[in-house]
Amino acid sequence: MLMGLVIGTGVLGLVVWAFLRRSLQPSQPEDPFASTSPGSSSRNRPQRVWSFRARRSRHPFPGAPHDDVPGRDASGDLASLQAHGLPVLTSPSEVADLLGVSPKTLRGWESLSHQKRPPKKGQHYHVRIIPKRSGGTRLLMVPKPRLKRAQRTLLRELLDKLPVHEAAHAFRTGRGPLTNASAHAGKRVVIGLDLKDFFPTLTRRRVAGFFRALGYGRDVSNTLAALTTTWAPQPGHDGQPKWPMLPQGAPTSPALANAICWRMDKRMDALAKKFGATYTRYADDLTFSGGEELHQRAPYFIRTVQEIIRTEGFAPNDKKTRVLGSGRQQRVTGLVVNEAPKVSRKERDELKAILHRAATKGVGAVELEPMPGDLQAHLRGRVAWVAQADARQAEKLERLWGRIDWGASGAPT
Repeated sequence: MLMGLVIGTGVLGLVVWAFLRRSLQPSQPEDPFASTSPGSSSRNRPQRVWSFRARRSRHPFPGAPHDDVPGRDASGDLASLQAHGLPVLTSPSEVADLLGVSPKTLRGWESLSHQKRPPKKGQHYHVRIIPKRSGGTRLLMVPKPRLKRAQRTLLRELLDKLPVHEAAHAFRTGRGPLTNASAHAGKRVVIGLDLKDFFPTLTRRRVAGFFRALGYGRDVSNTLAALTTTWAPQPGHDGQPKWPMLPQGAPTSPALANAICWRMDKRMDALAKKFGATYTRYADDLTFSGGEELHQRAPYFIRTVQEIIRTEGFAPNDKKTRVLGSGRQQRVTGLVVNEAPKVSRKERDELKAILHRAATKGVGAVELEPMPGDLQAHLRGRVAWVAQADARQAEKLERLWGRIDWGASGAPT
């Protein structure tokens, strides 16, 4: 009896302790993503933003877009390829036939990419390092003519048939920096995030996994990945990746990058809609814009976007994250979007001064840093850039352009 009394007292003590612990526990901070409408309950409450996981945003093709597909037969899923209008390729020799090259040539391209370290010679790319206007350099790797022809065939026969999300504006016919910026004109707030090392993150292994997800067998996927990726010239130096990657400069890289980002774009678009906002992506540049709700909840929103970026296999470039209210100059892909998209006054005035100097003192008097290889094409492109955004603002620039004597290196005669 004494033992029963002791046990009963102990159980009662645990119950009282649990009750007091729950009563004294600090209340949880308000969930910024939960419904605040009167009478809302857990049954009719909208999904939390944290539910935007990969499993809830499936790629239009089975499997994950950047990993191998567990359990999939090595020969692939031919029915999936046929259903989506993609060429059925069951062996590397059929890939060679599609590209119009010999199996030996294809094996040569493939062997270089599959080496465990970059080859000292025999690369199939011309390498150029060009300066960025914003500082730093960009590594361009342009395939040599024979490989470029094969990649263009692959682009036409396969990659152009892959789904691309409507939010993507880079590398697409009829779209560009202007259409990307126009989606965010006149908004209360513009939030921008960048993906760090965008093309280097898209490695050969990841590209092969994507082709596996489309339905191609392991051998074909590895061949296609080897055909579209390559080693950087000096892996590990100056930020160059230590593995084969999508080369910036190959005709296949933009289409592959957009297709691999389809799921991430879908998740970002769904998140933006939950906040009544707009989402677009221009290559590695992610932009969101919206009203007061997005402005007030910007810190929570940015953390959620960063989580999605990481779960999709990318890394956010924290140094380039920006929140621009309507009281500041809002720039999207180089255009000011506080009202209608346009080139900034500072940039127009700078270009006007350059053209005036060329028209009055001669082309040889123009000094730019860095100096472009083709000054005429460079300035023509900058004038066209202003005219594309606002033809009226470009009228004076066009008149100055017409006064330049491009045949003279000194003062005009």
